[in-house]
Amino acid sequence: MKNSGKILHLYEIVLGVGLIIVATATGLGLWWSFCELSVVKQKQHELQTLLDRRWAESQISKDKQACLLRAESKRVFIDPDHPEGDSGWKDEYVIQLKTTNRITEEFGVDWYRPHTVDSISSDKPDFVNALPKFKYEMQRYLTLRLGDAENNQIIGVMDFRRPDRKQFPFDLYLDRDRDGNLAEDFIEDRRHVKGVCVPYKDGTTEDYSVNLYSYSVEPIGVAYQVLAGRYGIFEADKKRIQLLVIDNNGNAIFNDDVDVIVLDWNMDGRLDGSHQANDHRPLYTPLELPGGVYRVVEFDAPGRRMILKKARD
Repeated sequence: MKNSGKILHLYEIVLGVGLIIVATATGLGLWWSFCELSVVKQKQHELQTLLDRRWAESQISKDKQACLLRAESKRVFIDPDHPEGDSGWKDEYVIQLKTTNRITEEFGVDWYRPHTVDSISSDKPDFVNALPKFKYEMQRYLTLRLGDAENNQIIGVMDFRRPDRKQFPFDLYLDRDRDGNLAEDFIEDRRHVKGVCVPYKDGTTEDYSVNLYSYSVEPIGVAYQVLAGRYGIFEADKKRIQLLVIDNNGNAIFNDDVDVIVLDWNMDGRLDGSHQANDHRPLYTPLELPGGVYRVVEFDAPGRRMILKKARD
């Protein structure tokens, strides 16, 4: 009996230890599962945070893009053939300008400002490779420098007809296409020399026109009047505004400080301006328009693209 009691007691001890081991293992398992669940939740939280941040960044990016689009919408591009109407004034206008070779006839602008030619000589320039058959005894070669290209010389020759103290008539040959051949370049009307091919740094050319004349013989004096300009049209606040840029120093570069802008100030659809009138302004001075004060902030040398920016209301 004593042995049976010992065996039973030992069995109870073993059973108790087994239960303790099972309970401990179960607790460890539950604790481990809890830890794994916590880690998973933490990972999910981090992932959601990352997604939320990326979404927020995407919204910020969209907002930035919207701001850029709103800012860009304030810049209006305008072509003179197709002015873009608008109900109000914008902060900035980009105006595409075109060439006119008759500023007086087309726009009513009588702009007489004489410019002397770059040089006059009795020696034929090396660049000239062909000459016309002259009719008279005295010839003089002239040089114009037009455009901002490095090689911007326009060569011509004047064949004088018995000049006296009152009149200085001559036949004019001008190398308008800059190929060195004067034999094919007789100018029928030197009071309106059109089609002069002016070179620019960007590799392009634009037409230019002048009135070329002689004002003295001893010494020989030759001058020219600019007949070309750049014009544009834009519409704002239901008003149609015309503008004309005049090459005031006669070098075929339209963005110099001394160049002049003429606007249709009285809104009658006609430009009003002359060298004696007060309706013109230096190119970069503030322009008081009905929608505010604007200023030319950018303009290229050939005179094709102008940016008008609002200075203040």
